Amino acid sequence: MLPAHEVTWDDFGVFLQRLRRRRGLSQERMADLLGCHHISIWRLEHRQRHPSKLFLHNLEHTCTLTEQEKRLLAAFVLLHMAYAPAQDKDA
Repeated sequence: MLPAHEVTWDDFGVFLQRLRRRRGLSQERMADLLGCHHISIWRLEHRQRHPSKLFLHNLEHTCTLTEQEKRLLAAFVLLHMAYAPAQDKDA
């Protein structure tokens, strides 16, 4: 994984997929836990979409994260804050 200060949106899909697989979750189960549709998880993992602020919040508060995962998630939150569109669409 990249250092937290070097992440881009291209890194988020890999991050999410690794996080999900390390916990033994299917895309459907992760979607259920995070309150979204499994197609949203697929789109995020395949870099077809960026996560919303709500998705990042739910990910932080639903999954038990390692210290490295917490740092990376915080970097994605900062990235979202820097580049978020005026109206945030939830994944």
